[in-house]
Amino acid sequence: MEGGNLRKECVEKVVEEKAKPAGIVVLGAFTHGGVQGITRSSKVFPWTTRLIVEFVKANFDNAEFSTVMLSRNTLLSVHRDSQNLSDTENFVISTHDLQGGGLWV
Repeated sequence: MEGGNLRKECVEKVVEEKAKPAGIVVLGAFTHGGVQGITRSSKVFPWTTRLIVEFVKANFDNAEFSTVMLSRNTLLSVHRDSQNLSDTENFVISTHDLQGGGLWV
């Protein structure tokens, strides 16, 4: 961090280190099959979680969120985030230049 500002490069480095060469890291809260809790990754990487939360806050004023997913070189099927609170939004930030892929929101 320089001057208290989080830079995209910091988050790029975290994504590269935690989800290399491909993978997903979910930080924050989860609900699955009626079970709620805090993700294992949040407990194992508390400082990474804090860094990513601050990065999201810096890029989305007044955003309310409980979970952040970092994804790198992954192929996900079309799905609905059915456990999200109704009338809430998903936010997307690309930390890399995308080539040969895409995202549908």
